[in-house]
Amino acid sequence: MDWLEDWRLSVALPHIQGRLLDVGCGYNNLVRAYGSGVGVDVYKWDSVVVQIDDASSLPFPDSSFETVTIIASLNHIPNRAEALREIRRVLTPNGKVLITMIGPFIGWFAHVFFRHDEKVRGGFGENEKKGIDREEMRGLLTETGFRIVKERSFELGLNSLFIAHKQIDPLEKQRRLKLSIIIPVYNEQSTVAEVVSRVCAVELPGIDKEIVIVDDGSHDDSAAIIESIQRQRPDIIKAHTSLINLGKGAAIRFGLEFATGDVILIQDADLELNPEEYPALLAPIIRGDAEVVYGSRFRRRVKDIPLRTKLANRFLVLLTNVLYGSKLTDMATAYKVFRREVIKSVTLRSARFEFEPEVTAKLLLAKHRIREVPISYHPRTVSAGKKIGWIDGIEYIYTLLKYRFFS
Repeated sequence: MDWLEDWRLSVALPHIQGRLLDVGCGYNNLVRAYGSGVGVDVYKWDSVVVQIDDASSLPFPDSSFETVTIIASLNHIPNRAEALREIRRVLTPNGKVLITMIGPFIGWFAHVFFRHDEKVRGGFGENEKKGIDREEMRGLLTETGFRIVKERSFELGLNSLFIAHKQIDPLEKQRRLKLSIIIPVYNEQSTVAEVVSRVCAVELPGIDKEIVIVDDGSHDDSAAIIESIQRQRPDIIKAHTSLINLGKGAAIRFGLEFATGDVILIQDADLELNPEEYPALLAPIIRGDAEVVYGSRFRRRVKDIPLRTKLANRFLVLLTNVLYGSKLTDMATAYKVFRREVIKSVTLRSARFEFEPEVTAKLLLAKHRIREVPISYHPRTVSAGKKIGWIDGIEYIYTLLKYRFFS
């Protein structure tokens, strides 16, 4: 019977994205095949990660997983509707559930002749079923707040795969989205005020803005300028100051601790990137098409990019794509946008510019797909305040290799 399980797993695997929860995981083969995630089961199998008493009470916070799978086990859950509602709770707003299920007749036939459950679990419990027909599956998913986006047969038509997205309740839809914009600052006295002014001026209908400015131990007048800006707009601006310079990565991590938005956006304090492009960056997340968006400087023809910058980016993005199987064009972009639960699920340790490869590597290792949108770019020179140098490029390479092979 192992070949049947392998068939089921091969059908489900291509549709899994992000953090995975496998309910009724058995020997946890799906989690192992996917490479990450959590398996739960009411039975203490040899490899079960978390043993639970009931699938209708899962020991995880809201919005913990991008994908939940129930492979050939929903019929063994007595309170199926309650379990599906609980699964909906732990899914992110754009999350999905994958269910494979045989029909009642095929289930009866299989259990009469193979008696797998009798051998492994001692038989069927109260309210368990031999299988669930398609009509009942559709009703269960609709009743519990899911929208079916795909339904297909496999195993010679004897088994079915259902893919359903979490429906957003009307009351949830009415709640305004909140965007947290984190601006790390180090010696940007000539540009920080204009950047914040541009960020404040961007119109985002239906979205509340929160600006978190983190001064990373500047030696110029940046801290005083930020304090003045914060006094003018205390309703949306939070300002935090470090006594010493730790680096961009540390400033972003500090900002993440104070950000309260549903979506997090990183904005540099120089004028290289244009805040007026926020609507394009946010659109895939608002539509539910993505949970991570990068603004790519190289998906649009941009003048005045130094040859050294182009060559360095091409090498670094090629290395990223080869190591992590991605298809990015701009890993080092400053414009990175995340749903809050996604970036909070990643443990970040970088202090300097290696934040860019670290967060990219960890998102890709966690199976998050990164959507890119083209952005404009106005590069500045070292004399104008450009801080990143060749030594940071070496750190990028080391970071990419470290998280691919040694962490």
